[in-house]
Amino acid sequence: MTKYIIALVVVVGLMGASFWYLNSIKTPDIEIEEEEVVVEEENNTEEKISYVPSSASDLIKIDSPKPGQKDISSPIKITGEARGNWFFEATAPVMLTNWDGLIIAEGYITAKGEWMTEDFVPFEGEIVFDTKDIPDFNKRGSLIIKNSNASGLPERDMAAEMVIFFK
Repeated sequence: MTKYIIALVVVVGLMGASFWYLNSIKTPDIEIEEEEVVVEEENNTEEKISYVPSSASDLIKIDSPKPGQKDISSPIKITGEARGNWFFEATAPVMLTNWDGLIIAEGYITAKGEWMTEDFVPFEGEIVFDTKDIPDFNKRGSLIIKNSNASGLPERDMAAEMVIFFK
């Protein structure tokens, strides 16, 4: 019986030491700098229409649709290139939101080449959405391409986001 109590104390002590060690590791502070594309709207106001955090700016390049594109209809074809580590199992998630951030469609982009590389790999994808989810009074939405974060750690999440305008 004494052996079990000693073993239990040792295990609890090791778990406590591990917990303390993992919490004492400092994660690097990521400085968020924006690479933005700005357009001038009809009422002479400027609006940020593309956002890529500095941590992702050298990881993904989106060719289509373009930030601020005004004729988006279903389905949306998404093309570009991303570094291989943006993907997991050759895919990465994509979301489409309406003007108030409500997700109206989700899908994936797929790498069109060897994705287990640090080089850029072409990708494509398509999102189908229902036009009834687009209100008549505001045709603005956002396309968000996230990295496939297989670790699940929030500090490894990255995304590229752009404003689009529905037909």
